[in-house]
Amino acid sequence: MNSSVPLPVASENIHLLTGDDWAPWFVKAVDQAVSSVHLSIYLLSDHWRSPEVGNLDLVNTLAQASVRGLNCRCIIDQPHVVNRQLKYNIKAAAKLQASG
Repeated sequence: MNSSVPLPVASENIHLLTGDDWAPWFVKAVDQAVSSVHLSIYLLSDHWRSPEVGNLDLVNTLAQASVRGLNCRCIIDQPHVVNRQLKYNIKAAAKLQASG
């Protein structure tokens, strides 16, 4: 690869979200989507909580986008059994598949 060729970056479309600030942004972005939602995520749970914003149902947010007619595609990691979070992804995947 030629390192002297710069790669194009749309910096105005890149947002660094740290800590608990990503989930409220995520809900807002999905709620404002008009045609599609494409998501790749390591862990997705319907019981995300933050002391600053309370409870957010991220799975329901995605399911409702599908009900609104948006084209929704999600890649959810399937962690190994050593990561005890597997049950959350399985539950989220089942809810999303049920919503279409």
